Amino acid sequence: MQGVQEDIDHYWNKYQKPIWVTEFACVKDSPSWEPCQDQGQINRFINDIVDLFEKNEHVMAYAYTDGNGLSQNWLPTNNDGSQLSESGRTYLNAIKKYN
Repeated sequence: MQGVQEDIDHYWNKYQKPIWVTEFACVKDSPSWEPCQDQGQINRFINDIVDLFEKNEHVMAYAYTDGNGLSQNWLPTNNDGSQLSESGRTYLNAIKKYN
């Protein structure tokens, strides 16, 4: 979460405009780009980042990733789109706390 907060601070300090996060996902980007694969880690990340965004006065909007290019665990729905995946349910429950 520290890296995410640093990014928010950077863009707020540079532009002083409301921030819209168009997608978010848990990835390790050093030394190479690698998405989180463990469902428990993904669930914790989703809950933590929603809390961070909701409590930050500079973040005006945010949206969950579509999972494209990450891993099967990141998809918000099952393969045919008929049901939420575990990640999709975790995101829905995380935002329900605030809406």
